[in-house]
Amino acid sequence: MDKNAINLIDSGKWHLMAIGIQQIGTMELKEHLTKIYRFTNNKNELVRAEAQLAVLNLFGFEGLRFLDVISYQLSEWQQMKLLKELSVIPHVNLTGIDKWLKSDNPSVVIFALKLARNYHHFELYEDIVSCLEHPESTVRAQAISTLTEIYTEGTSEKLLDRFDLEEYNNQLAILKAVKKLVMMPTCQDCKAI
Repeated sequence: MDKNAINLIDSGKWHLMAIGIQQIGTMELKEHLTKIYRFTNNKNELVRAEAQLAVLNLFGFEGLRFLDVISYQLSEWQQMKLLKELSVIPHVNLTGIDKWLKSDNPSVVIFALKLARNYHHFELYEDIVSCLEHPESTVRAQAISTLTEIYTEGTSEKLLDRFDLEEYNNQLAILKAVKKLVMMPTCQDCKAI
């Protein structure tokens, strides 16, 4: 069966390549990683998406290393699919998020922010705050969202400092984030419970 999958990949037709890559990932044929990995930055979105998922299926969190090299955007849909796949994999010490937060690819930064939030990487707090300065509005919006989960006592103040510099949608996001942070119990409130 793996020969059939390799033949599909070698066909050069994007729809057959995507099927072949998907089959390699499903059959967990790790010996074909090199062949699959080079497709994680393919110009065809479907081929690229299937290769990224296959690498993730083959190597779990380590498979995210493709984020180091991709130049194409990770669509919202692809990010959701990757996060769903990761949710069923036992969490290990995930490294690289700090590097991805500084990526030139805005979609990689957004995905890294989601990873930091979902896996509670509080040690990345300052890197997340730095994303509030990112030139892309969508990255700043995701940073605002992430800071409602990974926060310190001074997070509300940092968000409010950005308020006048932001566009309308991000201003609304800041207000919602600050409201949520203010409503969170403090340590003194926890002791009273």
